[in-house]
Amino acid sequence: MDVFDLPEHTSGKVWTFLPTDFTGTTPGWQAWTRPRGYSMLAAVCIGGGGGGAGGETGAAGTLRNGGGGGGASGIARAVFVADVLPGTLYLLVGRGGASVAANTAGADGQISRIAVAPDTVAANQLLLSGDPAATGGAADGSAGVGSTLGQALLREWGLFATVSGQDGTVGGQVAEAGTSVVLMLGTPSSITGGAGGGMATIANVNFDGGAITGAGQWPTSRAGIGANGGPGAAWHGLHGYLPRIGHGIGLRGVLLSLVSYGGSGGGSSATSGTAGDGGDGAVGAGGGGGGGGVTGGRGGAGGPGLIFLVAW
Repeated sequence: MDVFDLPEHTSGKVWTFLPTDFTGTTPGWQAWTRPRGYSMLAAVCIGGGGGGAGGETGAAGTLRNGGGGGGASGIARAVFVADVLPGTLYLLVGRGGASVAANTAGADGQISRIAVAPDTVAANQLLLSGDPAATGGAADGSAGVGSTLGQALLREWGLFATVSGQDGTVGGQVAEAGTSVVLMLGTPSSITGGAGGGMATIANVNFDGGAITGAGQWPTSRAGIGANGGPGAAWHGLHGYLPRIGHGIGLRGVLLSLVSYGGSGGGSSATSGTAGDGGDGAVGAGGGGGGGGVTGGRGGAGGPGLIFLVAW
């Protein structure tokens, strides 16, 4: 207890939290104690993204779909008068869905939580990234679904806003490339789902995976190219990243404009070799689907969750 109530700081401070396996005696939970002198607290809560599905495996002359891209986490944010909160909060940062092998559905992401006690009892949850969590893509090419709206305990004591996660896109089916994801800043989210993988047709025609299509100054993250269009083997999808425009550097750049790309889809390989893997997602974003082929490509992992707190 601070019996003197003496301020120690006159400016804000930022704390960031990533997933952890073990802290103290409770797996996954991390404790944060508010220092003296801070009267306001802002929180942003992002969960783990869904993983992309592995592309379908099959002999040459058969139809092999690309894996679907994983969904993205929702974003929940709140600003509180710090005195209405306990002195110590507990944070559980969700992991992204793991990378999976060919012919395998993508793994779901995990919800990120800020709570007043280190458990998942509903009454103790201060802020959730979304509920349910982002889902993984399906091996038949169906896309993963983005996380729905988050929740907040004590929302009447603060400013509270949520954004649903963006869905992944479908993998190539029948005779097509994987579907690209279109970056839509704030509509529904600046965190993207993963793109679908390319398919291989009965006629052994290869298709590219889906790209992450940028907008304005935000760049496009290219797709994995099918084996017919590249120098031999199919190309993997690109991993997602946090692009920065202007002078945003390090964490300050992330806080000013958190734009997070999912993984692009892998290209197909119809007659030999292994199709391209889907790219991994960046923070909260979906993994890309693997391409279809004689041996399907792996699905990309969903991006890890992130919680950051700003006190002043």
